[in-house]
Amino acid sequence: DIVDEKDTTVSMRRLAKMMIKRKERMLVKNVPDAALDKNGKDQ
Repeated sequence: DIVDEKDTTVSMRRLAKMMIKRKERMLVKNVPDAALDKNGKDQ
């Protein structure tokens, strides 16, 4: 099957977003609760 370039860029963006979220979760574990509360309200 020939894959649309649009489809590949969209999937790449989705993958990038997932990676960013994972990194954020990893970082959040090292962050104190006070900062965590601020982030929770924004999201």
